[in-house]
Amino acid sequence: MFFDKAYYLAPKGDEYVKVYSLLQQALEQPGKAGIATFVMRQHEYPALGG
Repeated sequence: MFFDKAYYLAPKGDEYVKVYSLLQQALEQPGKAGIATFVMRQHEYPALGG
């Protein structure tokens, strides 16, 4: 699925910053990818990043 523009994901609150930072650092490593889901406009979507 493709979108007409890019979306950037970020933690919802301060308590999630450390966890999000660890995910971000892992995805910066070569050969790594992340699979997640996110909610936008009351619908849940799969996401893949790497």
